[in-house]
Amino acid sequence: MLTRLFGAVFILFLAIAMPSLAMAELSIAVVDTRVLLSESDASKDVSKQLASHRVDVLNELAKKEKDLIAEQNKVVEAKKNLSEDDFIKKAKAFEENKRAFQKLSIDLNEKFNRAAAEAESSLKIKVVEIVQSIAAAKNYDLVITKQNVIVGTKSIDLTEEAMARLNKEVPSYKVKFQK
Repeated sequence: MLTRLFGAVFILFLAIAMPSLAMAELSIAVVDTRVLLSESDASKDVSKQLASHRVDVLNELAKKEKDLIAEQNKVVEAKKNLSEDDFIKKAKAFEENKRAFQKLSIDLNEKFNRAAAEAESSLKIKVVEIVQSIAAAKNYDLVITKQNVIVGTKSIDLTEEAMARLNKEVPSYKVKFQK
């Protein structure tokens, strides 16, 4: 009986002491990746380039659409003066131009999305490299995103230090748009 009581007390002691011993050995930090990826100098540079490129693409498409509408109006007007065969040829040519415009629109949008995704991916990789470097220098065993933390002290937040390093190491980023 005494042995069982001693065993139960020992197990209870281990259950209480072991998690606190394990936690004492684990050094944890947090970083706000959303802030790094939206407010860093490089991410602001990327956003400006994307916005400017989007305007250029929209202007190009608007001009081509205007030309297409003008072509459509010419085809409709020409119907009065053309034979049915000639009208069908012009209508088919217009439809081909319309499909080409739609294909161009889709292609430009896909290229834009690819360039944006590539820029974001490159910045994410750089953020991870910087956070890994800081964590290694400060002997952190685990770094988690701030979005996954409910409560924590400011002393374990690496966001400001990571932002300073990111802005220093990557002050700008050239987005690669495919032609």
